[in-house]
Amino acid sequence: MLLTVSFISIFLGACLQSSIGIGFSIIAVPSIIFLFGIDIAIPLLLALNFIVSLFSIDYRNILKRDKLIIYAIFGCSIGVILGIWLYGSLSEKQILTLISVLMLSGILTVLTDIQLKISPWVFAVLFFVIGVSAVWTAVPGPLMAFALLASGKSADEVSVSIQPLALIVYGLSLLFHLNLNPNFDLNNSEFYILIIMVIAGAILGQRFRIKMSNKIKSRAIITLSTVSAMIIFTRVLNL
Repeated sequence: MLLTVSFISIFLGACLQSSIGIGFSIIAVPSIIFLFGIDIAIPLLLALNFIVSLFSIDYRNILKRDKLIIYAIFGCSIGVILGIWLYGSLSEKQILTLISVLMLSGILTVLTDIQLKISPWVFAVLFFVIGVSAVWTAVPGPLMAFALLASGKSADEVSVSIQPLALIVYGLSLLFHLNLNPNFDLNNSEFYILIIMVIAGAILGQRFRIKMSNKIKSRAIITLSTVSAMIIFTRVLNL
């Protein structure tokens, strides 16, 4: 029974992330830890997030994204690379404190309906920080969503624009963690079942993405990001 519930939650998490741009890690973490243990939770989450993003990208319009997205891709790519280089130099508490502050700032910005006129290079620096943090946490989605919302993008645009950014962040971070932990084995039957679940969830989520209103997406992003910020902040207090 618990196994079935775990697989269903992972499927729903993939569906949610594909439809609004975030949510998989928040929904799937308890199930991942239950099924596989906490030691491999981060690399497994990175792998599954990568697959969700791969099947959630709007490939028909991927080349039509604006200049901000190009700068964001550049910034987060360099950020992940630096995060890999700094891994072990910074403590988990320092990284999570930074993420908590950024997420709480993002929540306040969105709730107060402040639209920031962010230059492309400032946007790149912001995503650079997000890329650095992704190496530690595997939950950069809410930060990316807030940055995109604060720049004036609608929740509809965020749900689409965030997918290629997430693919790059998760992919680079996954390669690092696979190299860091050579005993992490992706070649097992449980992982193949998870792949099927997240692909099915991502494809269904694309259908929901088209039908969901901008208002529902916006509220879902704020709610899930607030929950994520509270979880991370609680973790900081317990370190």
